[in-house]
Amino acid sequence: MEDIVADIGPEGRFRERMIAAELPERDIDELAYRLQNSMSDSIDAFLEANAGLAEVGKAAIALNILAAEERCLHEARLFSKTGNWLRHVWNTGILPCELKTLRSNRILFATFNYERTIEKFFEVAIMNFFKTSEAEAIAWRQQCIEVIHLYGDPAGMNFGQSPTTSAELRAAASGIRIVHDKVTPNDPSFGKLYEFAAEADRVLLLGFGFHKLNVQRLRLKDFVRREVPIHASTYKLGAAAVHKAHERIGHSSLVFAHPGHDALGTLLEHVDLG
Repeated sequence: MEDIVADIGPEGRFRERMIAAELPERDIDELAYRLQNSMSDSIDAFLEANAGLAEVGKAAIALNILAAEERCLHEARLFSKTGNWLRHVWNTGILPCELKTLRSNRILFATFNYERTIEKFFEVAIMNFFKTSEAEAIAWRQQCIEVIHLYGDPAGMNFGQSPTTSAELRAAASGIRIVHDKVTPNDPSFGKLYEFAAEADRVLLLGFGFHKLNVQRLRLKDFVRREVPIHASTYKLGAAAVHKAHERIGHSSLVFAHPGHDALGTLLEHVDLG
């Protein structure tokens, strides 16, 4: 959140781009100042209480996510061997296989995050492991390793692409939903999640914050069969927070990892992906 404040402030790198997109300069200034001094750890929570700043807030989020994706590519963080839980899933849960049998894995990633590192990681991995074109890798990934962004992503923009026009910025911002935006009963993203959850043999919650509304929307108790294990990371959560998370999810087969284990640690210590 500190990045967003700096990026839209008086010397911020996104400020002129947002003004050029005809976003009110007064709102940009107000968001930068009040967000910095709100003592809030979440821009979502801030925007819930300040709905009048949602338009500039979502534009700032979109720009921040796209810049983070660009850094991810330039710094090769996608391909790091250290602490990379996606690399562990690829090597332990998916490989070895042939390209034609890749779809037999039936994996769904449902994320509340806006950035698209999951898609990019597996597309790059497929392209290089199986020697496909980029277009072929994207098509195979879409068929075999589905990714749902429950709260959207920067619409119309490629991974790490920087908006060059006002229309592109506004379109990217339009793809962002925050936690308190309304989700309709027939929302296609959540509908796909429920479909998979009902058929799942295993459910993993990695890096999940157990926000009350997000837990309610996941509906794990309603759709995940009672005998299906749910393993959840609780990295740096205290005992009270873990207890509250257990109450909110309410599934009989829920297993929490040690709070000292991050996503990779949870997989290594608690989940056999073979």
